[in-house]
Amino acid sequence: GIYTMAPDKLLERLSQYAGIYAMVALRGRPTGNAKIDLHLDDFRRLEMTTARPFLMALLWEWKKRGFSDKDMDDMLGAFKIYGLRRRLIVGLTSAENKNFPQYVAFIPELKKAKNKKDRLFDLLSIRESTARLPNDRELTAELKNMANFYSVKQSRFYLALIEESLTKMRPNLSDGITQVEHIMPQTPTKAWKEEFGGDDSKYAQYVNSIGNLTLIRHNSELGNK
Repeated sequence: GIYTMAPDKLLERLSQYAGIYAMVALRGRPTGNAKIDLHLDDFRRLEMTTARPFLMALLWEWKKRGFSDKDMDDMLGAFKIYGLRRRLIVGLTSAENKNFPQYVAFIPELKKAKNKKDRLFDLLSIRESTARLPNDRELTAELKNMANFYSVKQSRFYLALIEESLTKMRPNLSDGITQVEHIMPQTPTKAWKEEFGGDDSKYAQYVNSIGNLTLIRHNSELGNK
């Protein structure tokens, strides 16, 4: 271990760890792989700082060629789904500072696994209580019952990922123009009121739901159209 290293070797190792940390924590410190860089940027956007020990462990093994580029793309993608789902399910982000660092222990299992993406999903799915990976049923129920997706932190990011999954292109969220917009307007027009039979409670139920929201770049020109 590092405790028995000669001082010069210890400094060298710490320098290597610092480089890995910079890739995880700092924007603008590329890994040398565009897909991995995008995943790490997404983790920063999600503010998953408690996941950094696990992400660093994955990168350390990758740098030592313990994982291939595809392995990393698959595993980081799977872990990102874990984080995205947990942040949409209220109350599942507690105790991450204790749980996430423990996932470094997954590394030997992942190195042995033929399908590393599936193995990571398996390991995350069997976690208990608030550490678990929310399943499809939980996520679907949460989205259907979420009356105000408009106010969800990172709603633009979630919608951008949906767009990416459909078109293979992710909208540029840093352009200062792209924003979340309502399809059915927040202020009901006569035509929209008629669609709901004059039921204001129904209108209020759906107006801020995820199905009524989209990303748009020309809001001022479109208005209520």
